[in-house]
Amino acid sequence: PECRNVARREACLADPERFLKTYFAARYSRDFGKLHHAMIEAMLEIANHGGKQAIAAPRGRGKSEITRGMLCYLMCASMIHFPVVVCQTTKDAARTYRDFRKKIQNNELLYEDFPEICHPVRDLESAPQKAARQHIDDKLTGIEWTQESLRLANVREQYRNGQDFGGFRMEFRGLDAAIRGLNSEGDRPDFVIIDDPETKESAKSETQIADREQAIE
Repeated sequence: PECRNVARREACLADPERFLKTYFAARYSRDFGKLHHAMIEAMLEIANHGGKQAIAAPRGRGKSEITRGMLCYLMCASMIHFPVVVCQTTKDAARTYRDFRKKIQNNELLYEDFPEICHPVRDLESAPQKAARQHIDDKLTGIEWTQESLRLANVREQYRNGQDFGGFRMEFRGLDAAIRGLNSEGDRPDFVIIDDPETKESAKSETQIADREQAIE
């Protein structure tokens, strides 16, 4: 289908805070604070210009929620093409990955404004094995949608809304897993989000802190 509301889509792509509060209003019902603004600006800066940046804050301030929302924004804005989510464990990283998948599968406003992302996913009807046969006008879309990784569908130009999301990927890792040398069919990550790399216990241990710093570097 065509984009339902082009003006809304363009306005939200131009303003990440508007994007979050429009498409995920229930999750971002409160005003953003200085920490949230700083996180949003930092992720925009890295997505646009590269580099590394760390932001620390107490638990319970919504860091992970902002991280997850901005991950979706940066993908929809075509600022990143192959993000990798990293958390202290693979299980924790999988939660962020599943959150992104749910946004694409279930969010009605996102479906209305970004059909070239969401419609091919819904067309699978929660059956990833259909991906290998999915096609548009007799041309395979190349979509992948598994519990471990995803690749967005190739949509023919006449059905796009000015953006080509074909081949966009996402994977996840824990600091307890192998991270180096990530490569999927010749594609390498262009953006890494590390969310909550430590636990209360590890933060008290100089050895565990050193291990985490080494893994991140």
